[in-house]
Amino acid sequence: MLDDALQSALRDDVSLLVVHADEAIREKLPYSMLLADKPVTYEIDYRKNHFWKRHIDSPVRAYAGFDSRAKLDRLAMMAGEHSRYYFDTLFPKADADRLFVTWVDRALNNPDQTIHVASDPLDGIVAMLISRVLHIDGRTVGNPALLSVVPEWRGRNFTQQFCKASCDWFLERDVTYGQVVTQSRNHVARAIYESLNWTLRSERYCYHIWLRPLDRPQTRAAKFEAYPEKVR
Repeated sequence: MLDDALQSALRDDVSLLVVHADEAIREKLPYSMLLADKPVTYEIDYRKNHFWKRHIDSPVRAYAGFDSRAKLDRLAMMAGEHSRYYFDTLFPKADADRLFVTWVDRALNNPDQTIHVASDPLDGIVAMLISRVLHIDGRTVGNPALLSVVPEWRGRNFTQQFCKASCDWFLERDVTYGQVVTQSRNHVARAIYESLNWTLRSERYCYHIWLRPLDRPQTRAAKFEAYPEKVR
């Protein structure tokens, strides 16, 4: 099946094939595969978590159009620091940055998404969280994503404030089931969700197979010497 997918991708001029599978697949297949990520999924029933009922004095508010969009884009790119797109050095950083900025574009133009922010009078927006209502396998899911805080403002309890604002936004829309995906290497995020009573649902393995080098990252071309001829 993977060989068929590879051949089809080559015909369609695909550069990168992403494979979600068990870690043991690496030992069974002849392809050069980079273990790029281990996505970890947590879930929660917002109605049963008493944390959300607490009153928290919070500077968190909904994003308004007059705020700096550039600050949102910067925070979105910072949120991806543990992403497989940055971990895989063959993936151009500029393209990875654009992927995360696209998340902001979608949140600003989709009624099923919103952006919460926290601001400082001098520094402007210093933290953000995107909340998305998704439909996965026939189920409505409240998905908080791209929680990001500028380094000099970390450690100020934004996490609880953003998570509560996100939960309130979901419950206002009768979305009671929450699901969030982070990377296994993102120990800070994992500790945050576990401390807020999110339950570990699953851990997967995400592999990258580069079928051909991209034109832009010429300085990285030497890395393709490690890939077998059949997948170049």
